[in-house]
Amino acid sequence: MKKVTIKPNQTIFDIASQEYGTCEAVGIILKENGTLANDPAAKVAAGIDAVNDKGFYFDLPLETGAVIQIDTDSRLVRKSIIREIDKEVTTFNL
Repeated sequence: MKKVTIKPNQTIFDIASQEYGTCEAVGIILKENGTLANDPAAKVAAGIDAVNDKGFYFDLPLETGAVIQIDTDSRLVRKSIIREIDKEVTTFNL
C-alpha cells in the first residue's frame, strides 16, 4: 500500500489511471478509501449544493489535498502502462 495526495482537479478516474493504469481500479479505490469526497468548489461549479448534498460524484474532482490509499499489490496494477505516464493525470481544469 502507498499513500497518494490528491492534486487539484483529479477525479477518481484520474487516480485509477495514474496509479493503476486502468479505470477498472475505481472499485478498489472506493473499497480502500471509504471516505472519499468531492471538491466543494467543483460541486458548486456544477450547480450542486455543496453544503446539503453529501453525495459522491465520480465525474467531479476529489477534494484537493486528501490522502488516499493505493493497493500496489493489486492484480489490477498495469505496470507497463504506469511506466509510460510521466506526469499527473487530470481530466479538466476548473
